[in-house]
Amino acid sequence: MGNKAKDKSEDTSNVDVSVEDSAPELTPEQVAVRVAFSSAVDSGAEGDAVKLAMIQAGAKFSNVTRQYNELMELNGLVTPKADIEQAVANACAEVDLSDEDTLGQVVEEIEDAISEIGEKRALQLVKAWAKKNNQDVFAKPRGEGRRGFRFKLYEWMKQNPTSTDDEMKAYLTVENGASPNDVNHMSHYIGIMGLVRDIATQD
Repeated sequence: MGNKAKDKSEDTSNVDVSVEDSAPELTPEQVAVRVAFSSAVDSGAEGDAVKLAMIQAGAKFSNVTRQYNELMELNGLVTPKADIEQAVANACAEVDLSDEDTLGQVVEEIEDAISEIGEKRALQLVKAWAKKNNQDVFAKPRGEGRRGFRFKLYEWMKQNPTSTDDEMKAYLTVENGASPNDVNHMSHYIGIMGLVRDIATQD
């Protein structure tokens, strides 16, 4: 009988081990939802497609997004909330967020540290941290967007689409407003420069 119990648990081995460890506390429907999640992710499905599989397995539409987010974190597919909060705190600590360039560098640092977070979400996290810690955050006049070094670099690429990698490296410097983090990600920008150059030189 012991072997049968082991074989049964192995049927859902691709689900986080906490499913097995917590099996007595889970209903059959909850286990089915977790298995559906794991199967959908393993097949290459993403986002709404995974949620649909979970609903078909018994998840309620009203809370499927919450369950999806929890399982994404549980299975190590996204950065845990605590780690995101720590990354934001590290980026924001001891800097002047009321300065436009500094704010841009902080946002870019968070984007680079947490791969699934984009500029808009990173800025929201910075503002939330600043509010909690009674810090001022730079705000553009209504109708104007934030303009960090990354924006300046992309504008430079647009104006100089056939530039060589060395020419771009010469522009991407701290003296021109780049953050040390920007400089450390030089290879990323070289790749973008190459794409811009390829498009510009197409017949």
